Amino acid sequence: KVKKMKKIILFIIILCVISCNTTNQPKEVNFDLNIKNNKLINQSTTLRVNHNDYIKLNINSDQKTQIHIHGYDIEKQITPGNAELIEFQANATGRFNITIHTDETEHNSHSKDHQNGHSHHDDSDEIQLVILEVIPN
Repeated sequence: KVKKMKKIILFIIILCVISCNTTNQPKEVNFDLNIKNNKLINQSTTLRVNHNDYIKLNINSDQKTQIHIHGYDIEKQITPGNAELIEFQANATGRFNITIHTDETEHNSHSKDHQNGHSHHDDSDEIQLVILEVIPN
C-alpha cells in the first residue's frame, strides 16, 4: 500500500513540474490594430502579454501616421491601404504606451532627438492608442 502511495505522489509531482514549466513558455501573440480617425477600433485599451512572448502587431490605418511603441523604441510608418506588421520579443516588463504621431514635421525632430540620445517631453503630436502590458513570469 505504501509503495502504491509513493508512486501516486511521484506521478503527481511529475505532473505538477511538467505543467508548471509549460505555462510560462514564450508564445506568439497576434493583435490586429485597426486605426480610424486616429483612434483604435474593435480592440481593448490594453494589450496583455507575458514576458518574452513574441508579439506580432498587424496594423491598418485610414490615414498616414507613425506608430511608436515606447520603452521598446520601435517606430513604423503606416500608410492607408497597406497592412503593416511590427514584430518583436516582449523582453521588457511593465506598461508601455503605444502612440501615433500625427504631425510629421515635429515627429522628424523627435526621431533626431532619439538618435542623438535626447528624449523629448513635448507629446503634443502624439495620440495615445493603446497600452502594452508585459507581465513578468
